[in-house]
Amino acid sequence: MAKPKHVRKRKGRGAFWVFVALVIIAVLAGVYYLYSRGYFGDVIRASGTESLSETNLETDIDAKETGVASSAGSGQSVSETETATSGSDQHQESTVADSSVDVEEVKEETSQDVEKPVEENISVPNELDINIYFSNAQGEFLVGEKRHVVGDDIMVAVANELIKGPTLPDIYPTIPDGTVVRNVEMGSGVAYVNFSRELVVNHVKGAAAEAMMVYSIVNTLTGIPGINAVQILVEGVKIKSIDGHIDISMPLIRNESIIKK
Repeated sequence: MAKPKHVRKRKGRGAFWVFVALVIIAVLAGVYYLYSRGYFGDVIRASGTESLSETNLETDIDAKETGVASSAGSGQSVSETETATSGSDQHQESTVADSSVDVEEVKEETSQDVEKPVEENISVPNELDINIYFSNAQGEFLVGEKRHVVGDDIMVAVANELIKGPTLPDIYPTIPDGTVVRNVEMGSGVAYVNFSRELVVNHVKGAAAEAMMVYSIVNTLTGIPGINAVQILVEGVKIKSIDGHIDISMPLIRNESIIKK
C-alpha cells in the first residue's frame, strides 16, 4: 500500500537536514585540518609583513640590547650592523617602527638606514654652562634651567642632567622614569642620542607631553657647541614616533618657538 504524502514529505525533509548536517561537518573538518596544518598562521603572517606592533619593537630591542650596551661602553656606533659591507660607513639600522600605539595594535613597518656619524675634529668642552629644558606647569612651553655641567663626555653628561629633572619650582620633568642614556655620538653637526626603552614604554600619552619630551631633548643638546640637530634613538633603534604626533625618524633642529620667553 502506498504511504501517505505527508509521510513521504517528512522523510524527504529529514534526508535534506541530514545532508546539510553532513556538509557542515565536512566544512568544519576542513577548517580544522587547515588550522592544524598552520595555514591560517601563514595567511596572517603574509598579510602582516608590512606591519609591526609595539611588542615587535620590544622583541627587536631585546635582540639588540647586548650589542647596544657594549657599544655604549666602547663609544662606538649606536646601531647594530645587519649586513657587513666592505668599506661601508653607514649604520644598518633595524626596523623603523611606530611605537606610539597600544601593545596589541599593529602599525606599518618601514626600514631606514642612518648615515654613520662622520668623525670630526670639533672641540667639545668638558664643562660648560647650559640651559636644561623642562616643561612649565601647563605643559605648553619649555623653561630653561641654567646648570654648570662637567664630564669627560659632555653630551652624555648634559643628557643625564635632563633625566635628573628640574630643581627649580613650578617646572616639571619631561623624561619618563627609568630612562637611561646609553650613549651619544656626534657627526656632521648631528647628535645621535641613544636612550633605553623606558623612553617609549613609560612615556606620558598626549601630544603636549610628547612635544615637551622631544623638544626638551633637542633644545637641550643643541645648546652644546657644534650640535645643530638631534637624532633620537631607542636602544639603537630609530623609531617613527613616541606617541604618533612628532616624527622622530630623522634629525630634528632646535625649536625656539616652544621656549617660554
